Amino acid sequence: MTKIYSLSLLALTTIIPIVYYYRIGAIDEHTHKNILIQQSDHLNDSQMISMIYVTCSSDDKAEWIEELLERNLIACANEIPNIKSTFRWKGKIETVSEKLLILKTITQNVPQVIKFVEQHHKYETPEIISVRVESGSTKYINWVLESTKNSNS
Repeated sequence: MTKIYSLSLLALTTIIPIVYYYRIGAIDEHTHKNILIQQSDHLNDSQMISMIYVTCSSDDKAEWIEELLERNLIACANEIPNIKSTFRWKGKIETVSEKLLILKTITQNVPQVIKFVEQHHKYETPEIISVRVESGSTKYINWVLESTKNSNS
C-alpha cells in the first residue's frame, strides 16, 4: 500500500505538472523530454547523486573543499553565508552566525566525503548530513556524474 501511495504522490508532485506544462505549451517538446531525470530504486549509488549539507563558522575558509574537488569526490560546492543557527550544545542554548556549504556528489562517494569533512572540519561535532536527489535537470545530473567519475580517496 505504501509503494502505491508513494508512486501516486510522485505523479502528483513531479510528473503531472511537467505533462501539464507541456500540454498547455508552456514548455516545448525538447524541454519536456530533458527537464527531469527521475532517479529510481533500480539505479546503483554510482548512478545517483546526493547533496551533503555542512555548516561551519562564518570565518572558516573551508580550504579543504578544493581537495575534495581535486579528488573528484564532489562536483561542486555552494557556500551560503550569514545563516543564523540556534542549537543546544553541552546543556546550553547557543545562537551563532555560520555559513552553509552544499556539496554535490554521487551517492557512492557520500561516506568518503563525510569521513574527509570530519577529519578536516574545525568543529568538534560538525553538522554533516546527506540527502539523495530524487530528480533534477538531466544535464546537471549528468554533469555531476561525469565530474565525479574518477573519484579517488
